[in-house]
Amino acid sequence: MNSEEQKPSAGAAPSADAVTGSVAEVVNAIMGVGASITRSVAQATAGNATILPPQPGAGPLQEMVHYSVASVTNIVRLVASGAGAVAQAGQDVGAAAAAAAKAARPPTHPTLDRGATLRMPLSIENQGDQPMTGLVFECLDIRGEHLGAGEPLRASQVRFDPLELTVAPHDFEKLTLYVATGPQTALGKYTVVVGSGGKTATSVQFEVCAPAGAPPGV
Repeated sequence: MNSEEQKPSAGAAPSADAVTGSVAEVVNAIMGVGASITRSVAQATAGNATILPPQPGAGPLQEMVHYSVASVTNIVRLVASGAGAVAQAGQDVGAAAAAAAKAARPPTHPTLDRGATLRMPLSIENQGDQPMTGLVFECLDIRGEHLGAGEPLRASQVRFDPLELTVAPHDFEKLTLYVATGPQTALGKYTVVVGSGGKTATSVQFEVCAPAGAPPGV
């Protein structure tokens, strides 16, 4: 056989090894791009956390798996952190709303400015079968709570109208309580114990406040 017969033809197909090598190069190139993308995602979601590198000698596939796991871990941590912040913010808002509602809630007892006179209507009921006659009401006691500087209220500053009351059976009558405060009356909450014949009938709570525009502590 001569030398011309030993030369391969120009159109001969490449060998299987050559094809396999080319495919492997393409696959490695694709894997390398994928590993680079997953690494970028892991770094972008890491925040202040440190991303550990894959084990030495790891191939593109192992790198993709490593950085994908790191990305998922980062995202879960961010979501948990955000949920915690939202929960804390909700608690803060709730506490602020509760405080505002408490501050805006009207007092459960009457209030009056120092120097003014409290006027409070009371209802005296007779649940019995006999009339109640000759009822004379008086201040049995007056107590202050958390009082400021000044003169505490005294029983002599309390009066009633009418002076004497008669209530028919199974009926009621109105009694008006008056408490006169002065310019030196101590600010704070007071309780007036109302009774007749030495027996307690009811108690009334109210608060003496500083007039609007008064200097602090006055």
